Amino acid sequence: MDRLIPPIPLTIDVDSRKVRLGERLYHDTRLSHDNTISCATCHDLKKGGTDQIKTPKGINGNMGPIRSPTTFNSGFFFSQFWDGRAKDLIEQAAGPVHNPKEMGSDWLEVIPKLSKDPYYMQAFSDIYSDAIKAGNITDAISEFEKSLITPNSRFDMFLRGNALALSADEKEDYRLFKEYGCISCHHG
Repeated sequence: MDRLIPPIPLTIDVDSRKVRLGERLYHDTRLSHDNTISCATCHDLKKGGTDQIKTPKGINGNMGPIRSPTTFNSGFFFSQFWDGRAKDLIEQAAGPVHNPKEMGSDWLEVIPKLSKDPYYMQAFSDIYSDAIKAGNITDAISEFEKSLITPNSRFDMFLRGNALALSADEKEDYRLFKEYGCISCHHG
């Protein structure tokens, strides 16, 4: 068994109420200034958690500078964004909302929009003692993103000890990945 890269766990602990709320927020365009962009716009779960284009399109047709990273398994990343500028999913969830080329909004604009929605009023009150506020929005989104895991791939099965899960070529590729030092940055 190879322990250099840990396999993705088969399950993780999440708060199912926060996951449901976070999923709704993740798909809600009201997080953007002009109500056209949601997290799912650039991180489409049907497209591998990305938009599969070179650079994402934000509000007013603004083009982002780099490709959108996947949200799948992002809870396991030791930092967020390509450049690692956010320490965790909670911090990451606020970034696009405030970025003028992405969602172009802020919490002073978003919170009143969400507060007009009876579902959000009830859901936030049921989960959080202080209802709808920025930290609770990012907490719920991050809990949803944390739930987006892809366990038990053939590679994970190989890491768990099933030598037959990968082809000979794939095993050789993994050996080279380690030998060439790729693993020093790309380690699970």
